[in-house]
Amino acid sequence: FIKGSLITGLTLGLYSPIFHAKKHRFLVSHSYFGGLAFDFDGQGKDLWGAFFLTLLLTIPTLGLCWFWFFAKRQRYYWAHTTLGEARFHSTVTGRSLFVLMFTNFLLLIASLGLARSWVIARETQFTCTYLCLNGQVNIETIQQGVQTASAVGEQLGTLFDLESDFGIL
Repeated sequence: FIKGSLITGLTLGLYSPIFHAKKHRFLVSHSYFGGLAFDFDGQGKDLWGAFFLTLLLTIPTLGLCWFWFFAKRQRYYWAHTTLGEARFHSTVTGRSLFVLMFTNFLLLIASLGLARSWVIARETQFTCTYLCLNGQVNIETIQQGVQTASAVGEQLGTLFDLESDFGIL
């Protein structure tokens, strides 16, 4: 995390698609549904061209092109995420992501932040609307094993300001 942050800073952000993909791979590959592991086989270099184009279009589009990049990144991340033998697929678009983020922003402003729970629910529903799982997962064989847990992971997540969300942005 520290190495990736430093390289991203030294390259003035040009390393960020690779760094974000590596961070995403770490988080996904350490996630489980019961005893069944998730996996991520994507490469950040696959997103670098779209990222560079987005950088070039930022000023002419007043930054709106970033919604399309984030939608492309989300589709890419889900397309390279598996649960057992099944693979995810997302159909999110830049326009739908823009509408969601804009309306959520208005909700938060109008409610002075009190609608935060509603915004989170809207983001979760949005992700589920555009996401599907292709393939079969034998739900009957998935069981949660009993493990002793420590608070170290949660505290490290707080320290690095990592949120467990669905990757909307």
